[in-house]
Amino acid sequence: MISAAHPFEDIPVQYRERPVFAMTSPMRPDVASVVADFSPYGPGVRCFLSPFDALLDMLFLRRKDPNAVEAVARSSLLPLNIFYSSRFRQRPLAVHLGWLAHDQRLVAQADGQLIRVVRDQAPQWRMRPRCLEKMGIDSGTWAALEQLHERAGLFAWCDTLQIVHQWFAEPAAAEPALQRSVAALEAIESIVVPVDRAEQVALIDPESGQWHFVPRDTIKLIH
Repeated sequence: MISAAHPFEDIPVQYRERPVFAMTSPMRPDVASVVADFSPYGPGVRCFLSPFDALLDMLFLRRKDPNAVEAVARSSLLPLNIFYSSRFRQRPLAVHLGWLAHDQRLVAQADGQLIRVVRDQAPQWRMRPRCLEKMGIDSGTWAALEQLHERAGLFAWCDTLQIVHQWFAEPAAAEPALQRSVAALEAIESIVVPVDRAEQVALIDPESGQWHFVPRDTIKLIH
């Protein structure tokens, strides 16, 4: 039965609901802004399932411009209109999967900007009215994440996500998490090669601080 309150409740769900993290950009105190990427569906909110990955990307961006990013924020702490264009309509998302790599080094553009591996998600109709606690991650994005992590031998990656969320939820854990991010950043080198020659995707295990490299052809979702 379809109700007025939840008109999509009888439609099969094609996504998983998960908390995501975005990077806020400096604006006036009364204006909220987040980093977004171009996508086939229009501007897509650059988002991360792991706040550790978001923190790393923030540090990467600050290398080039110290004022590029203000902070990493959980979706539940951001205004509704960042993620929703209407009561049930979730905006496009650019979901982070990893970083492009070659010869165990991160691939960068000539200006030093690192090249990310993302999955562009189209706008989605949600089963429930606007909820910022969890975003809809579609089945294709989830399958790509599973393929990459399993190929890297990170079979407990979902459990690790929960652990990392706890780090960022507890103030006492915030500083060690930042230190781990800086250490991971300093432990990896970059290389400038044409995008079509890069052969790997890089993932970081936040618990160990170790980088893992998997063949690029594990997925076909490089943008």
